[in-house]
Order: sequence, then C-alpha cells, then structure tokens
Amino acid sequence: MKPIGLIIDDNSEIRDALADRLESLGHDYDAVGSQAEARDRLKRCTFDYILLDLELPFRIGRPPSIHCGKNILCEIRSDSKHAHVPVIVVTAHGHDSPDLAVELMKLGATDFGIKPFNDLDEKIREALGSQQTPQPQANGKRPPDTEPELLGPAELTFFDSRVELAGVEICNTDNGVIWRILSILTRTWDDGRP
Repeated sequence: MKPIGLIIDDNSEIRDALADRLESLGHDYDAVGSQAEARDRLKRCTFDYILLDLELPFRIGRPPSIHCGKNILCEIRSDSKHAHVPVIVVTAHGHDSPDLAVELMKLGATDFGIKPFNDLDEKIREALGSQQTPQPQANGKRPPDTEPELLGPAELTFFDSRVELAGVEICNTDNGVIWRILSILTRTWDDGRP
C-alpha cells in the first residue's frame, strides 16, 4: 500500500510542487492550506507522514503566523491518533540560526527542512523508515492495541468533491492520483452502464 502524506501549506504553488514530489516518490497525498483545514482533515483521516509549513494562517484569507504552524504541530503530538506520525516541518525560516529547528524538534517535529527542499525526498524516506512496527509478544501475537479492526459491510459514497467509506472521508479532490482513478472508475457509458 502506498504511503499517504498530508501537505499543510498555505501557498498553492508550493502545495502543487510538494504534491509533484510525493507523486514522484510513488506516494499519495492530501493537501490543506490552513490550521483550521488541517485540524478538520486530521479529525477525519490518518496519514503516514505530514509535511508542515511553519507559517500558516488560521483560516484561508487571514494573515499567516508561525504560531499557527507551531500550534498544529503541538496538536498533532498531543493527539493519540497522530502522535506517532512523522512530521517534517518545511519552511523558509531558520536559515540564520539553528534555534528554530531545535525548538521545533522539542515540540515534536521529526525533521526540519528549509525551502527549496533539496533533500526532502531523503527526509521523507528516513521518516518513514524510522517508524517502528509493533513487535509481536512472546506468544506471537501483537499487543492488544495494535490488533487490526475488521470493517464489516460498509457503504462507499461518492460526492462531487470527496469519497466516504462508512461516513468517513477516505479521499477528496486534493488526493491527486487516487481521485483521478476513482473518477475514472465511477464513470458511466452513454447507455448507463458503469
């Protein structure tokens, strides 16, 4: 299964450039442009890693602030659902001193990349490689909190801008390749056949 990254950046050109990088790596992605959108997406979805721009607006149309990026990083680390997810901070700040990188690492960042992201591919590979897979116990079973849950029959619902499985968004128009594939698979012929 392909890794899925979440891009959190308010600049649409940078989101597109990062999306191209992730697709080049063979990864899927989701992208948002504000702290509020990131909160909403993180409530509904899980990711294998997160690329976080440090200077974000709280909502689209508001002025960006470094505090919004730091706040979403702290929220990610305090949420048990995402506490283990690698977060790579990608920013134009921090060129002049290592203080910002040190502060972000203390807040829970996995890595720190300064734009133009020359070594981003390697940082992503390292972050994904460092994730620990729960080890089996002596009896050969995984610890109880890592047992997979089986999903019973569930409805897959297609909307104009998203797809939901059992009421949970699993894909939207920002998901690039996945969205294009689902769009093709849901087309119908002129005679009405799927």
